[in-house]
Amino acid sequence: MIIPEDQLPSKKDLEANSERAQVVHEDDPPPMYFGPGQESEIPSTSTACLERYVPNERPSNFISISKINGAVQGTWVINPGLVLPSALLPPLEKGETEETRKNLSLDSRNGAIDADVYVLPPPSTSSALVKPRQRVTVHAKSWNGAVTVKLHDLQDPDTSRLPIHVACHTTNGAINVYIPRSFRGIINIKTKNGSPRYSEAVRNLIVPISDIHGVHRSFMGQFDPSQWEGDSEWLGDELNAESWNGSVKVFFEDEADANMSSSTATRTTMKIGRSQSFFGKLFSF
Repeated sequence: MIIPEDQLPSKKDLEANSERAQVVHEDDPPPMYFGPGQESEIPSTSTACLERYVPNERPSNFISISKINGAVQGTWVINPGLVLPSALLPPLEKGETEETRKNLSLDSRNGAIDADVYVLPPPSTSSALVKPRQRVTVHAKSWNGAVTVKLHDLQDPDTSRLPIHVACHTTNGAINVYIPRSFRGIINIKTKNGSPRYSEAVRNLIVPISDIHGVHRSFMGQFDPSQWEGDSEWLGDELNAESWNGSVKVFFEDEADANMSSSTATRTTMKIGRSQSFFGKLFSF
């Protein structure tokens, strides 16, 4: 097709179009470059979600804090492989041995307890330990005050964590416990003037065992009978929580709020007789 000369673009229009084509926006990011075989190495969103928050706290072990009046609040990172000189450690409690010494013990006579606890995996070799421990033990006790304990496990992909045993007690106050998603083991809850409550996510994964005289017993996760032989002690995860005047609530660590509404918490109303078969000997509160 022949275009008449009067319809052809002028020299001025051609120069303007050329200048527009060469404009580079400084705010635009440079194009992504991939070397040979690198296309599949871009971190996905799911990988980024696996990154865990680690508090800016120095790891420690065998921590003991006790107050008569006042709240106990803080963040602690527990390194179960950290060996401390016996001269720096608090005296053992009645019935306690070096093998059963608590990794973290928090106590308040008149005050609340609010603890964020991060548990590191054990060392890859047991040579750093005087004697390898079988579990990580966390105790939180208040006579007059609420108790909130948030447990976080910082698992190494190549190292499994030690079992966690957490015990919470208060005479007057509520108990809120956040457990890691990896928790698998016994849950014992004892209440006198209150009730046990579980978030929906937790409730969907627990197996109720019994509800007798205010003692509610259940098992979180899939139970493997081979891990419990005869009358041997259970060495997996364990939660014991007791409140005389207050409710006990259990969540997963990544659940946002401890103040559960009726839509996210369900009062336990198990109508189960005395536990039968081997479950009857699994629990002693």
